[in-house]
Amino acid sequence: MAANTLFSKGRYGYKRTKLAVFLVLAILVFGTASSLAAPLEPELVLVAPQTQGKISIMAGKPVSFFVYFTNPFPAPILLEPYGRLECKLVGKGKSLAATAVSVFPLNKETVPGNGFMKKEYRMDLPPHMEGHFSIALKDFRSNTAMFHAIAFVPGETQLQSEEVAQPTLGEMTDYFQPFTKNLSAYKPVYFLFGVDPGLEKSSFQISFKYQLFDFYEDSFRKENLSFMEKIHLGYTQQSFWDLKSESAPFKDSRYMPEFFFLEDKIDLGLSWISGFGFQTGFQHESNGREGMESRSTNYGYIQPIISFKLWNEIHLKLAPKVWTYLGNDTITNPDLSDYRGYFDIETKIGTPLGLAFETHYRHGKKGPSWQLDMSYPINQLPFLNGILDVYLHAQYFGGYAENLLEYDKRDDIFRLGFSIVR
Repeated sequence: MAANTLFSKGRYGYKRTKLAVFLVLAILVFGTASSLAAPLEPELVLVAPQTQGKISIMAGKPVSFFVYFTNPFPAPILLEPYGRLECKLVGKGKSLAATAVSVFPLNKETVPGNGFMKKEYRMDLPPHMEGHFSIALKDFRSNTAMFHAIAFVPGETQLQSEEVAQPTLGEMTDYFQPFTKNLSAYKPVYFLFGVDPGLEKSSFQISFKYQLFDFYEDSFRKENLSFMEKIHLGYTQQSFWDLKSESAPFKDSRYMPEFFFLEDKIDLGLSWISGFGFQTGFQHESNGREGMESRSTNYGYIQPIISFKLWNEIHLKLAPKVWTYLGNDTITNPDLSDYRGYFDIETKIGTPLGLAFETHYRHGKKGPSWQLDMSYPINQLPFLNGILDVYLHAQYFGGYAENLLEYDKRDDIFRLGFSIVR
């Protein structure tokens, strides 16, 4: 497909493309203005959850705590960005994430100049988090606080009395699924509608990773075999859905299980580097078809990952990935490497609660391939604040081998939709 195909589809296709581009540019302008502004930031003091009389802190149950916001500036500071706080809980060899939400909305509330304000937050403790734990905020600077939680027992409440409450179905399910703590997001998860050429180019992707080992703190295994905790299983599936046809068939899919080692923290001792590590592993990729429509290959790869904190919570991530083909199908896709190449340069820049751009660049013998993704959290828009926890997501792909069935065909595709992981 020629590069100028985007503007050669007739009057209606052209108008549709103009509308999509206008929407993306509007999001870009709004998000960029929000990201590049220099908001004043308060100083946060975290107060650990406290027991109250006979009420104990129980794993798997809601818990409340307070945060003090101190404003060292003469101008007031808006508290709206602090309506949700991502927390990190650490203890007994476990490190889990939890989201705390302000008990009362912070839409227009401000901390007065040179003043302070106390706010209450509530979060659900993950199951099986009994014992002594530390709590810290992930996205904002604050102190680390300690608290103690008792074990979760189905049918018991936080009140240590004869009262008995029936647990929710979710609580019972979590009680029998202690390993879900090892499951986490991996690559982007999205559902995107094709805009140009059209709905026949719609796509969705799901992805997750699973940590195979999680040893107890202060155990022999933790001390001597901690490297095994960096071994993961991963799974990613990208499907290409023709929503324009009457039967809405799936045109093709990519099934990508993998086994990898992830070293996610190598401390370089440099203040301008916010994160450094690497990932290496083995990945299979196939489209699950038979006969001459079957496509499959395997990769061995390594990917260093480095991130920088630039300014105003803007982070830049660089993750070049190189691979070699292992057991590539020499019958149905013998020349896949000519189109997909041997490397992918991934870059990502954005803010945790704002606009984010991600790009992928590959280059094979047949030419380059680009993928550009832009996302913005819908709940940061004024009229949807605190309502819908998804990202508005725009994607452009130009190049070869986005799918395996037509890996040797060049595509130029623009999509719009939503994502829950970006």
